[in-house]
Amino acid sequence: MKNDFLNDSPELNITPLVDVMLVLVVILMLIVPNVKYDENINLPDGSKSSQSTAKKDDMRISVKKDYVIFNNKKYTHIEFGDNFNLEKSNFDTEKVVFIAGDKDISYDLLMQVLTIVKKAGFLKISLQTK
Repeated sequence: MKNDFLNDSPELNITPLVDVMLVLVVILMLIVPNVKYDENINLPDGSKSSQSTAKKDDMRISVKKDYVIFNNKKYTHIEFGDNFNLEKSNFDTEKVVFIAGDKDISYDLLMQVLTIVKKAGFLKISLQTK
């Protein structure tokens, strides 16, 4: 007489494991889009004095809604990066770069100009206010 109990391979029931994993996936799908990272930044007010710390030989960049002014020349936002990299050798990277942004421009546009200036090797950058 053979014992069939010893010859059968054990079966693993994974249905409860799958159920638990699906519930966890649904919970994560509901929670993750609602998680927001907020950084509270206290920005300083602009200087109240009418005197500017900029000197005549300092580099000045003005960001307007439709163009960027650099060295009294107008460039579109797309042209500015290439032209700035071409002319950066004419300036000392240790001097301060003054960037003034129009109030009608987007924050993203100002940050693009700031990134171009930083990648060119200028580390002393001042954002001008009114």
